[in-house]
Amino acid sequence: MPEKLTEEKSSLSLEELFTEDFLKEYTRFTSVEDMFKEGGFEIKSGDDFDKISKKEWNKFIKNNTKFKKWQDMLEKAVELKVLNQLQILL
Repeated sequence: MPEKLTEEKSSLSLEELFTEDFLKEYTRFTSVEDMFKEGGFEIKSGDDFDKISKKEWNKFIKNNTKFKKWQDMLEKAVELKVLNQLQILL
């Protein structure tokens, strides 16, 4: 399981970003682990995640979530995380 997102700008783990509530709303999965397992992806590190074919991963995301590609899913999760953090601060 990747510890951190591979994006240099982020230090959030996939579990922190893709919460159970997010996954329930936008996918048919309840955890990141379930999503990887269902897709047949064995992910134990960030390096494993980086090795997944972008084309294969985007196809999986398109077929199993409400998003057309991984980048869209990632951006929505970040957006919701930021909004949630802002609400906490206010």
